[in-house]
Amino acid sequence: MEVAEGQELEVLPKNEEKEEILLTEAISTTTPKRPKVAKIKSSVRSQHKETTLANISEQLQKQSAKIDKVGQMLQPLQKYLKSTKKQAQLIKELQTHSKQLQKQLSQIKKGIRTQSNKK
Repeated sequence: MEVAEGQELEVLPKNEEKEEILLTEAISTTTPKRPKVAKIKSSVRSQHKETTLANISEQLQKQSAKIDKVGQMLQPLQKYLKSTKKQAQLIKELQTHSKQLQKQLSQIKKGIRTQSNKK
């Protein structure tokens, strides 16, 4: 009788007259082991934490410096936007004054026409 790889054949007597043949898998009863990691001493851990904190602190300082540079770059832009707003406001005022002048001019023209028609 052929047995598949990784399996074994086991013959068990059921009674004296018959024998029963069982096919069982060869299963490992041990659980897979994790690779062993060397225990890290507490002093090494604290040094690692300090190094990590130092790296974080250094990164924060760099980012803070970059933010300051961006702020400096934005200051002239803010001034420019303020002057642009002022210019837009002045343009609106000029348009309003221009419309008023056009109305006054048309009234004057009407007055001149009515006077010339009366003569």
